[in-house]
Amino acid sequence: WTRRNILEIDINRDFLKESSIEMKILKKQAFSKKYDYALNLHEQRTIFSTDFENPATLSFLSPSEDVDRNLTENRKKSMAVIADIYQQLKSEIPNNIGRYTDTFYPTSSGDNFMKAGIPVVLFEGGHFIDDYKREKTREFYTKALFYALQAIGNLKGNVSGYESYFEIPENKESHYDIIYRNVRLNTDFECVLDIAVQYKEIKTEASEEIEFIPYVAEVGDIGKKKGWKEIDCTGKKFVCDKKYPKIDAPVEFQII
Repeated sequence: WTRRNILEIDINRDFLKESSIEMKILKKQAFSKKYDYALNLHEQRTIFSTDFENPATLSFLSPSEDVDRNLTENRKKSMAVIADIYQQLKSEIPNNIGRYTDTFYPTSSGDNFMKAGIPVVLFEGGHFIDDYKREKTREFYTKALFYALQAIGNLKGNVSGYESYFEIPENKESHYDIIYRNVRLNTDFECVLDIAVQYKEIKTEASEEIEFIPYVAEVGDIGKKKGWKEIDCTGKKFVCDKKYPKIDAPVEFQII
C-alpha cells in the first residue's frame, strides 16, 4: 500500500540520511548483533510481468553492494536462498516468479544492509490475475517465507545452488490495469487513441479497507503495453464532461 511514514518519508530510501525514526530503530537493531540473513519484505505494483503475458506474482532480488553489481559472497548466499525458494514454488506458479533488477540504489536499505555484510533476501508480492485484494499473492508469499526459512536452516551460509537464481526471468514493466483501445474522443477533428488506467490504492480514516480508485495513467498509442483487462472501444462512444481524459486524474468518463 505505501512505504512512506506519517511524514511522507520513503523509509526504504532513508538508510543514509536517517530522517525517519523508523530507520534509526531498524539500524540500531540490525547492527546490535551479527545476523546471518535479513529478509526485506515488499509489495510491488501490478505493472510487472515475467514474460509480457503472466503477472509477476512473486519477485525476488539479491541486492547489489556496489554500482558494478559484483557477485560477492554475500550476494551468493542470498541467491542460494532465493534459488531454493524458486525450485520449491515453480511447479505451483511456473510463470509467475520474477527477478527484480539488481541496479545499485545507494540510499536503499537492502543494498546498504548487503554492503554492511548482511546477506539480504528481498521479496516482492505482486499481482495475480483477478486478485487485486491479493488473497492468492498472500498464499504464495507465505509459502515463500516458509521455504526461505527452511533454506536458511539447511544452507547455513552455504552458497550451494546459487547459480539457479539466474534461471528466474527478469521482471518486465509491461502492463497497466486497464487499457481502453481505439477510443474516439469528442473533438472537432478525428482523434482515436488508447487510454491506460491504473488503480491507486487509497485508504481513508473512515474505512479499514483499501479502495482501488482508477486513474488515467497514459493516453495515445499504447501498443507496446498490455492491460490486465483490455476493452475495445471501436464503434462506441466516449462520454465525459471533458473532451479528453487528463493524465493522473481520476477516471470520469464512460464508454457506451
